[in-house]
Amino acid sequence: MLPRPSLAWFFAVFAVLLLSACTGSSSDAVRPTGPTGARREATVAPDAVHARVGEPVTFDGDFYHCRKFRLGLRAGARRPQLVLGALNAKMLALAGELADGVLLNYLPATAVPWCVEQVRAAEAAAGRPPGSCRIHAYVHVGVTDLESARVPAQKDLFGYIVVDSYARAFRRAGFGAEVDAVRAAHAERDRDAALAAVSDTMIGAIDIVGDADHVAAAVQAYRDAGVDDPVVMPLPWGPDRNAVIDATMAAAVGAG
Repeated sequence: MLPRPSLAWFFAVFAVLLLSACTGSSSDAVRPTGPTGARREATVAPDAVHARVGEPVTFDGDFYHCRKFRLGLRAGARRPQLVLGALNAKMLALAGELADGVLLNYLPATAVPWCVEQVRAAEAAAGRPPGSCRIHAYVHVGVTDLESARVPAQKDLFGYIVVDSYARAFRRAGFGAEVDAVRAAHAERDRDAALAAVSDTMIGAIDIVGDADHVAAAVQAYRDAGVDDPVVMPLPWGPDRNAVIDATMAAAVGAG
C-alpha cells in the first residue's frame, strides 16, 4: 500500500492547479514588476482560497485573478501548508514573511545558516513568531563511491550552475571558481571542459556520496545547520541503482 501524501504536498499540487485556473490580469494599471512580485501574489492567492475552504473566492491581483473559485477539499480543522522554494535573499525573505515553510535545494549544509538568518529576519519584520516558517531542505546523498558518482554528479551540477539564481547561491556557498569555469566553458560550447570544471570538492558538498556512516553524518549536518526537515533525495549512481537507493534511505533513516 502506498503511503498517503501529506497535506503539504497536496497543497503544492493545489497551488499549481489554482494558478493554472487563474489568468493574467488585463488591467492597464501599473503593476509590480519582477519575478518576486509575481511569486508574492502566487503565495497570497492560494492562501486566500484555503482560508475559506468550500467557499467561492474571487481574487483580482496584478498578475493573477480568478472568479468564484471553490476548493473542493474537506480538510476539517487541518490547514494545508504553503511551502516556497527559495535560494537567494528576496525569495527567502518572502518565505519568512508569508509562508509556512521554505524549501532549500542544491546547497551545502554550510550555506544553511545564512538562509535561516534571512528567513528569521523577514519573520521578525513581519511581526511573526520565530519559527513560523519551517525550514525544509533537499539533501542529495548516495551510498556509493566517488568514482561511480563523479560523472553523473558533474552532469547534475552543471545543469544548475548555468542557471543564474543557482549560480548566485553557489558563489555565496564558496564555489565561485567552479561557477566561473563552468560558465566560461559553456559559453564556448565546450561541454567536456564545463563538466570537468565541477570539482570533487563541490560534489562532496552538494551531491554527497560515501558509505552509510558518511551519508548519515551528512543528513545530520543539515539538521545541525538549522534544517527542521531534511528531504532525502537518493542519488542512484552505481552498478545497481535500486541497491544504492535502498542503502541510502536506510542510512538516512538511521540518521534520525
